[in-house]
Amino acid sequence: MRALVASMALVATLAHAQPAEVPPKLGLLVLLKVLTYDSGFDARGQGDFVVLVPFSKGNEARAQSLVDELGTIEVKTIKQRRLVVRSVPAGERLDGQAVLFTSALGHEQHKPVLDSAKSAKLYSLSFGDEEVREGALLGVVQVGGKLQPVINVATAKVLGAEFAASVLKVARTVH
Repeated sequence: MRALVASMALVATLAHAQPAEVPPKLGLLVLLKVLTYDSGFDARGQGDFVVLVPFSKGNEARAQSLVDELGTIEVKTIKQRRLVVRSVPAGERLDGQAVLFTSALGHEQHKPVLDSAKSAKLYSLSFGDEEVREGALLGVVQVGGKLQPVINVATAKVLGAEFAASVLKVARTVH
């Protein structure tokens, strides 16, 4: 009986455990791969595919460190477009194709940056699901040692992003 109670307690603890932190390089690779399944991806422009890493005042070094790390991923293109990752101060014009929410951006600035990304019809990405629940398009979480994409269906609709049913099957969806 004790073993059963202990097992149930362990299962309950694991069920409520926070997902593990996603390694940035691996997380970006997953996010970019999922984006290639957007049926409207090719219509979103040509030239470099620019992923912006917005940062709050005082977090410039953190953002640049992340940009430097992400610049070392082995994937250099996304659907024949050169991949560029660069930092941008929060509040500046978002001149890219995607915005990546990271710890370099203070939580109080998430909504304004997210609103700017939506109005500019940019992909909004995250290494977690909190921002996706707040309205970002796509996140990735690590659960049980595996990475799982998280898609905000309402945001996808606003952006005109359409993902195949096969992608939605493997992703966790947020409405």
